[in-house]
Amino acid sequence: MWPNLLPVDISKSQYEKGLTELLGTEQSDKLISELSLGGQLKKVPEELQKFLYLADVRMYWDVVDETWQSTGSIGIANMGKKQLFRYVKGKIEIERSRSADVFRLYIELDPANWYFFEYKAGIMSVSTSDQEMIKVLTEVKDDKRKFEVNNVKYQWVLLATKKKRDDFVERFSEFD
Repeated sequence: MWPNLLPVDISKSQYEKGLTELLGTEQSDKLISELSLGGQLKKVPEELQKFLYLADVRMYWDVVDETWQSTGSIGIANMGKKQLFRYVKGKIEIERSRSADVFRLYIELDPANWYFFEYKAGIMSVSTSDQEMIKVLTEVKDDKRKFEVNNVKYQWVLLATKKKRDDFVERFSEFD
């Protein structure tokens, strides 16, 4: 839907290295050959079928905020089974603190279409301008928003306002 998004050149990113570490040399070589020939995988391996699998992100330590922050566009490989291999405008921030570490992800396809995620202490907060996504998320029953893995409890919440997103975006000049 956004034809202006630039394609990710996996040969200039850490994607190949990540595939090798995750899948092993034999399987990753096969996938890299597939991508080189056709630009897409015939089938996304189950190990890569995650909510969001990134292909290219550059991070640096911000001395002022004392956080790891991404710089430049974020290369998205796939979302679940959907292959993208495109760069999007966005920001990732990882904050370490004594009380709880925080992971923030903001993706902006254009000023009217954005997604904001903040993970802290087992809770994933979600805010978006995507009305279809909001509809799908609001239809999920409360008991399905919580789960447990290895005796650790997790949940996600849909934020009613975009205040957290606005506060995050206002900190970075690339979203002016």
